[in-house]
Formats: sequence, C-alpha cells, structure tokens
Amino acid sequence: MTYDECKAAETCTVTGQVKVIKSDNVEMGELALGAGKCVTLSLSKNDIRYLKNIGSIKATIAGRVYSGHHDPNYLLLKIEGRKVGYSRCGDFYVFIR
Repeated sequence: MTYDECKAAETCTVTGQVKVIKSDNVEMGELALGAGKCVTLSLSKNDIRYLKNIGSIKATIAGRVYSGHHDPNYLLLKIEGRKVGYSRCGDFYVFIR
C-alpha cells in the first residue's frame, strides 16, 4: 500500500525501514516508505525492546489505522491503551498487535 492508501484504510500493510523514535517521552515506531514519507507505529513494549537491540530493520507491517493529529499542541494520545506521541509522519497511526 502507498502512504495515501494506508491513511484512507481501516487496516494497512506496508513495507519499509522500521526504527524506534522518541516523541514526547514516548517510544514508538516509525516506518520509512521512501520519498520522504513515513508511517508512525504504535508498537508493543516487546517490539520496541527488540528494535532497540538491533537498530532499524526492513519489515512489512500490518495493523489497524487510527486517526491522530499532526499538531504539536496534541502531545499525547492513547491508542488501545498504548501511549503515542506527536507524529512527524502525518495525522494517523498504525497500531501493531
């Protein structure tokens, strides 16, 4: 799926380079799609720990799309009980189980 297809879908499957980022003191994932596009990921603590140990990795992810805010005035959101910080990638997040 492309960035725009992912943004408009209920569920999204995309491939790219995944890394852990910290935003608003919250660790979460960021998947780089190329051409300056990225997707912000809500990852489990185990996934974050794994990625921090190995660094970035090319992966295909699939998850549910949640709208968010690409606005620095919204510092924190909760998606299915997980905190996510400000998204540098756009106004949606993908929740990975």
